[in-house]
Amino acid sequence: MKAQMIYFTENGGKCAERLLRGLDGIPEKQRLIGELSVTGSSELIMPLRKFVGDCFYRFDALIFVGAAGIAVRMIAPYISSKATDPAVIVIDETGKYVIPILSGHLGGANAAAQEMAEILGAEAVVTTATDLHHAFAVDDFARENRLTVTDLTAAKKIASAILSGEKVGFFTECYIEGDCPEELSPDEPGRLNIVLVRKAGSLRAAKNDQMLVLIPQRAVLGIGCRRGTPKEAIAAAVESVLKTTGLSIDEIAEIASIDLKKDEEGLREYAQDVKKHLRFYTADELNQAPDGFSYEHSDFVQKTTGTDNVCERAAVLAAFDADENRGEVKLLAGKTALNGVTVCAAGFSVKTPRF
Repeated sequence: MKAQMIYFTENGGKCAERLLRGLDGIPEKQRLIGELSVTGSSELIMPLRKFVGDCFYRFDALIFVGAAGIAVRMIAPYISSKATDPAVIVIDETGKYVIPILSGHLGGANAAAQEMAEILGAEAVVTTATDLHHAFAVDDFARENRLTVTDLTAAKKIASAILSGEKVGFFTECYIEGDCPEELSPDEPGRLNIVLVRKAGSLRAAKNDQMLVLIPQRAVLGIGCRRGTPKEAIAAAVESVLKTTGLSIDEIAEIASIDLKKDEEGLREYAQDVKKHLRFYTADELNQAPDGFSYEHSDFVQKTTGTDNVCERAAVLAAFDADENRGEVKLLAGKTALNGVTVCAAGFSVKTPRF
């Protein structure tokens, strides 16, 4: 999880330093927050709201050290969907309370808050019902195992049923580690059921509003486009690449591009339609994409954006961010151009699910 922390006072800065020191003492693979950038409000050369907006699309989590009201007002214009919004967490400047306020489960805010609270010796103020009752949360399970929740309404029904004491059926096509939670009935159908499939499409015909299908994520999309490109053109280009690779949009973890496109309406609308998180990289970050991939060079793109290739470099970077094994990333489809849109797909290792 890549996170951006913002503090507003001297005491807030000291709290941020404590958190950084604490994270440095934990091996990266053993912590949820892998990379933390820290910025004081006095350092900003742009309005705070614009800075927050930029970070909203570039990071997995935003952490405010200060008043919750400031955080709420700053993120309000950018909130879109629980399927795509980053985790947002507030810490008071004394480091006494850590409060997740957005994307507690799918975004990982609750888990990140617990981790930071342990480091700071603080109290994590978690308000979601399944956490309060220590109950199985299907959206948490999905996030931890990189699974796509295909129906958020069904997920809400399942959470409500579990909190009411109702057993939920659980079926899987995949090997799964760990013991099945007591709230689930393995291989026994219930009024509501969770089905973990191996590949997208296996249960498409059987899907109904009493069944939640979870699909393993295995790739990311890199997208570049001309200014003002409509979402329909982006959708058509993506469909072409998905068809070429045999992927479903449900197997896509997120969409990556250059930060120059963070205000591109068509791209944002498309991502919202397919419920995918948008991740943006600066030109400098794209230029540092790992070697070993044949990035298609474009002088025009280099001149206009500062990097020679947007879609392939963005996809590879995002795939490495998603890949826990750090080495199984590969381009499944190179740069494909269609009607002013460039798309490519980069695959990463599918995670073995665990309860």
